[in-house]
Amino acid sequence: MKLGSWLQGQARREPSAKMAHKLVVEALKTRQIPLAFPLVRLVHPQLTLARWRRQALTLIAGRGANDGEACDQNSGIIAAWNAQGYILGLFTYRLVVGRDNRRRLQVDDFIAAGLVDRAMVVAALIEGLDALARRHRCTSICTAVSEDFAPTGDGGPLLAHFQSCGHRLTGYRLVKHVA
Repeated sequence: MKLGSWLQGQARREPSAKMAHKLVVEALKTRQIPLAFPLVRLVHPQLTLARWRRQALTLIAGRGANDGEACDQNSGIIAAWNAQGYILGLFTYRLVVGRDNRRRLQVDDFIAAGLVDRAMVVAALIEGLDALARRHRCTSICTAVSEDFAPTGDGGPLLAHFQSCGHRLTGYRLVKHVA
């Protein structure tokens, strides 16, 4: 069986009653790692399923014996699900203690998709960021976003949504790929 057809068959989770009219933002469980792969490939097209699985397992490792249920830990993956059970967005995070001894939530991948209302996905994920930071008593949230969120890309309104929720642009991260 080809990967694409397998993912198509696996790309849904069972919808619950609480998902009827909104997105549900919750920790990604171990068995759901392959479901997030197509979304992650939007930002990291060279990533293989095997490598994604290893990275995701590292992020969600240590959550306990109940298949990755959310608990206090230093890293993880949070996903936004629609009523049909599809992942429309996610972010990966790490809790970091800075040089000033303050805890910060470091978000390395913030991915939001949506054919109809991408801003709704962004809003749900930002709400999840804020809740996670409060739960872990972080003093700040540092989020790395892809180029389409940058002020020069088509993400101007999405960046504005971050800013309306209290986030501010503090600089750019420059990347050079070396062959």
